[in-house]
Amino acid sequence: GSVDRVKNLDDPRLIPWKQRYNNLSSERLLTRGEFVFLIVDFSQAHVTSSGVVSRSYRDVSPRNRYFPWIEYATKKGIIHGTRKGYFEPNRMITRAEATKIFAEASGLTGTLSQSSFIDVPLTHSLAPYIAILFDRCLIDGKNTKDGKILFGSGRIFVPENGITRDEALKILVNLSLGTSSGNRRADVTASGMTPTI
Repeated sequence: GSVDRVKNLDDPRLIPWKQRYNNLSSERLLTRGEFVFLIVDFSQAHVTSSGVVSRSYRDVSPRNRYFPWIEYATKKGIIHGTRKGYFEPNRMITRAEATKIFAEASGLTGTLSQSSFIDVPLTHSLAPYIAILFDRCLIDGKNTKDGKILFGSGRIFVPENGITRDEALKILVNLSLGTSSGNRRADVTASGMTPTI
């Protein structure tokens, strides 16, 4: 049978992961550096600071606590700077930016023909990534419980807001369980559901 996906942040399947990453606050919004650490570490990639000599970004020195994970993800093509030569590791990562990294790290692809959320226009630069995660049943929106809309006339995503550790863990656990149970649309494919970084 198929495994049910994690739909809510209080799902017991998140507990071991919350304990593993208890150094990251559950309520505070993640920085770009913390998010990259979380997604790369969760994927069980072997990352070490020894031997890392290249420096991809002017604002991420080898003394930055997340330097090895940022360099690793950059070399794998999962992340890119915010502008030429910069990564802004201490800036809050937006929910929209996080969807791009989730999609790229997991090999998820698709096409955008409709907006998944009333606050994400088709013209939003990261709308395709938001749609991919929605279509793979990996995100539901901010106004939902058990995947159902609680209030309002449509799903909202709040793309420019930040993402918490627990919100990120929910998506990572679903990716690792292979629980992109069903497609909301048929033209979305995955090359591999676990992060391939």
